[in-house]
Amino acid sequence: MTTKEKIADEALTLFSINGYNGVTVKEISAAVGIKDSSLYKHYTSKKEIFETIIGLMEARLDEMHSLLNVPDARTMNVSEHFSNITDTTLTDMVERMFLFYLKDHIVGRIRRLFTVEQYRNSEIAQRYGSMFIDSALDYHEEVFRQMIASGSFIEGDLKQMALEFYSPIFLLLCKVDNKPETEQTAIEMLKKHVLEFGARYSTRKENEVI
Repeated sequence: MTTKEKIADEALTLFSINGYNGVTVKEISAAVGIKDSSLYKHYTSKKEIFETIIGLMEARLDEMHSLLNVPDARTMNVSEHFSNITDTTLTDMVERMFLFYLKDHIVGRIRRLFTVEQYRNSEIAQRYGSMFIDSALDYHEEVFRQMIASGSFIEGDLKQMALEFYSPIFLLLCKVDNKPETEQTAIEMLKKHVLEFGARYSTRKENEVI
């Protein structure tokens, strides 16, 4: 890990514990083991460190989506992909995504930082809502729009469907954040939710879709 990477990593740890406003450049430098002047050779401000961290998170998300073969409904038609996926493949993908958002060394810390800091920082509150709520709802709304258009799903209110699907997932993340010992139970609930949602909206007799 380079010094610049270590600065971002230590800053994220401090941010996730004390909040963005509760951390100084001096404290970040001390955590890295360098002087303030040395830190400024890599970043011009705490704000730039924060923006770098956001960029790292976005890169991690793209990497994980590619690894798990999660199609981008914003740029392609995903109905065929989800129509042909088996229950086992689907629930495995959802479980791995859930654990990624929960435990990933970058995304997990940023999500926890945003959860706490949203009440003290309006800019972070906006980003939190956009990244972890609005974008997720928009994605699922588009997936379900395509599924309905292809005849794989019955007609329904897209916004309501997206909310119905994503809300339990988001709630379970929050639950496990507060009670890590409930992780396995949460995963079992998550899988059941995904399959029951598919059974409710699928036009097929046997549920093989989201």
